[in-house]
Amino acid sequence: MIGILRQKQKVVRHGWRGKMLLHIQGTLLRNLFLFLELNRSGSHVQWDVNLGLMGTRSLMLHLAYLTQLEQHVFYDQWNPVSTMQRTILPWHDGGRGYNIVMTTSLSSDVPVGYFSWAEYDIMAPVKPKTEKALAAAFISNCGARNFRLQALEALEKTNISIDSYGGCHRNRDGRAVDKVEALKHYKFSLAFENSNEEDYVTEKFFQSLVAGTIPVVVGAPNIQDFSPSPGSILHIKELEDVESVAKTMRYLAENPEAYNQSLRWKFEGPSDSFKALVDMAAVHSSCRLCIHLATVSREKEEKSAGFKKRPCKCTQGSETVYHIYVRERGTFEMESIYLRSSNLTLEGFKSAVLMKFTSLNHVPVWKPERPKSLKGSNELKLYRIYPLGLTQRQALYTFSFNGDNDFRGHLESNPCAKFEVVFV
Repeated sequence: MIGILRQKQKVVRHGWRGKMLLHIQGTLLRNLFLFLELNRSGSHVQWDVNLGLMGTRSLMLHLAYLTQLEQHVFYDQWNPVSTMQRTILPWHDGGRGYNIVMTTSLSSDVPVGYFSWAEYDIMAPVKPKTEKALAAAFISNCGARNFRLQALEALEKTNISIDSYGGCHRNRDGRAVDKVEALKHYKFSLAFENSNEEDYVTEKFFQSLVAGTIPVVVGAPNIQDFSPSPGSILHIKELEDVESVAKTMRYLAENPEAYNQSLRWKFEGPSDSFKALVDMAAVHSSCRLCIHLATVSREKEEKSAGFKKRPCKCTQGSETVYHIYVRERGTFEMESIYLRSSNLTLEGFKSAVLMKFTSLNHVPVWKPERPKSLKGSNELKLYRIYPLGLTQRQALYTFSFNGDNDFRGHLESNPCAKFEVVFV
């Protein structure tokens, strides 16, 4: 349960550069209440939060349920251009002391994305493409600061036929249209975001995947990280790309075999990379926040003077046994792994982790959430293993040990080293 302390001042700093940042200054008390205290100074507040979104998506503070007295500080409507920007680390706030960051960025302490198996029937079957127009667009915010409207116009100039249902460039009535059902009958969907920020990938993209249409994306520069398989999406990085993307669209539309290859993932399943990304949301962001807080609290406790530590390694003769802790991403409790110096390799470590979790009859946290076709067998498959404390961007896309010596050095530098594992 979440409680919110009333702000000490009814006026707080205006601006904050439009970053959607949940400023958690409170503590996780013994009664498990999480408190937020607003104590910033200034002339007014601009909380870059969509109250409707907070209510429907059940984000951490449930701001939609504040009283009218409390809501008056949330005077400005959510500005998606500025709020869902890339990671805002604590030092970006000029040292004002943000403790925890929750944004769409995978570099946040607790990422809060638009994706989940529960929300989107991503593996829904593909339907025949019966519409005459090649692509459909649902764009209602005509004031976006990126080039999405120019891209739409440029595509039309290359003779790409587009049915536009939104408020911008409307040529089809979209008032009584089910968006996903409509998209199912088009070969392409213009998944044009209102901001080109890393990891800012909204329902426009995921609804396109559900519909079984090929997303043509204007948005996150790293959109390929969200692709269900290679070649399954088209990306307009800048306006100069429109002509080449239009050429690809025409080629795919005229060549059924090539087009179906782009949707092959719908029949054979998405990549392990995509599954590992969406699986993160199998554990709700509120639970992941609690895990983050509890982990930080435990780390502080273990560093305190009175904490009784277990031996991190034992040596007998020429053999040393290392004590390592491992947990699955999205869980709190650690499991102990004991690795002998004679087997102190990355492959030896991975084998020991699989053996340990298999012996526990471990069920991955995503198992209940995935669609039936993607649940797989009971055999565990290790996708990533990384030191505890890395962001999900590091864990999924950038981190790797530089060989066995690097791994051994990490264990020596971090006694009783802790790791997280991602199963797929």
